[in-house]
Amino acid sequence: VLELDQPVDSSASNINSETVKLEYCSRLDGLCGSSAADWVDLPHDVVLQSNCVNGGASVGFMNPFGPANARPWWEDVLAEVEAGRTVLFGAIAEGDIAGTAQLVPATKPTQPHRADVSKLLVHTKARGHGIGAALMRADVGVAGRGGLRLLDLHRAPAPVAERLYPRLGWE
Repeated sequence: VLELDQPVDSSASNINSETVKLEYCSRLDGLCGSSAADWVDLPHDVVLQSNCVNGGASVGFMNPFGPANARPWWEDVLAEVEAGRTVLFGAIAEGDIAGTAQLVPATKPTQPHRADVSKLLVHTKARGHGIGAALMRADVGVAGRGGLRLLDLHRAPAPVAERLYPRLGWE
């Protein structure tokens, strides 16, 4: 859980902005970025997710996991983005999607201040370069600008996650 009591600067990051570009797309009021059509590449997203799951990422999928499993899931994510129920973030490196993350605002009328941070995926070849941290900072920054003040993150124990999330202020 991360409670935001002040605006967050999502621009701070240790990634090289000349080689990695962060994008996001959403139809949520007040959370404007680029159109998913500008940067989402379904075949690359499918490869990214398959790589992460098969590389041990605990993101709610089981092995064996391949493109046949990932494609329908990504199609559902993109439909949620188009419907305004999800914000999708992407890190593009050398023309390919190196990582993604999602922000899913609560739908209950009693929780307009809350959202889930979901499915942080960074390709195994792109890890260790600050992409995960940059995606999380972007997630938090957009949430703060959109008035979301309570963010939930559910994760399973994993060495990479156990280093990343506490360093970024997550409990």
